[in-house]
Amino acid sequence: MRLDITEGKLFSEGNLGERQRATRRLSMRKIKEVLRLRFELRLGQREIARACSISQGAVHNYLRSAVARTTGELLKYYEREAA
Repeated sequence: MRLDITEGKLFSEGNLGERQRATRRLSMRKIKEVLRLRFELRLGQREIARACSISQGAVHNYLRSAVARTTGELLKYYEREAA
């Protein structure tokens, strides 16, 4: 079960309202666009922030989160392969 913290309250994904689900979809689209601009077009954080109409800090956080998640997945993969 996935959990989401919204406005200081804890929600399960099944109990999210339509507005929260729409916001989450929008956020995922924005994250995908940030990743595409960075890794496909090789834009810098400032250019990505302008193109996506978000702050440079948000771009930095999206990229840092994506790298951390990818690193974690790679570590899990290699641990399984080593076993």
